[in-house]
Amino acid sequence: EVEKLSEISSSLRAELKKIKSNPHQFIDSVESHMIKKQDKKIAELQEYIAILSNQLHKAEVQSKSKVKLLKDSISPSRRSQNSPTRTMPAISKLSHTKKPEKPT
Repeated sequence: EVEKLSEISSSLRAELKKIKSNPHQFIDSVESHMIKKQDKKIAELQEYIAILSNQLHKAEVQSKSKVKLLKDSISPSRRSQNSPTRTMPAISKLSHTKKPEKPT
């Protein structure tokens, strides 16, 4: 373990020397790394937004079709109540139940 720690220590010293000798290069490499990570996150978020947008569109289409089905299921019953064919049999039944006139 002591050997591993001394290897790590010397490696870190070498990296620190590089950073001290050219700090702008180190800053650029860190910025580049951060930008790559941000770009990856942005791509993931765009993909997630696309999925949510697609799900929202599907939900809107489903709700519109359900509303149409509900309207269609309500409309025929309203039409049948207001249509003359619905009231005509009731009127003709009333005329059949009329009492016959008494002969004079």
